[in-house]
Amino acid sequence: MNWGFMQDDETRERYWKNMIEGMDVLVTHGPPMGIRGKIEDGTEIGCQYLREFVDRVKPKYHFFGHNHAGAGIQNGDGTMFVNAALLTEHYQMCKPPIVVNI
Repeated sequence: MNWGFMQDDETRERYWKNMIEGMDVLVTHGPPMGIRGKIEDGTEIGCQYLREFVDRVKPKYHFFGHNHAGAGIQNGDGTMFVNAALLTEHYQMCKPPIVVNI
């Protein structure tokens, strides 16, 4: 689609393979593959290359949004994943803010 942050697979793969690794907090627009990335119809929209990066680097926190249906917190392998989306797909407020003490 013609939305912001859209890149082809080759570009995304190159980007995440060359990203710096020494981080405790990662903030991205969208989710990694398999982590709070399913939309209303069950389609997974997460990025496989971002997932590989997160699995390799293991930041303590990964904050993202974009996927309204996947809002919430999920812990895994030493990382707290926070999909901080607050709105429905129709941009109506439906969830309270998520507060994380770092």
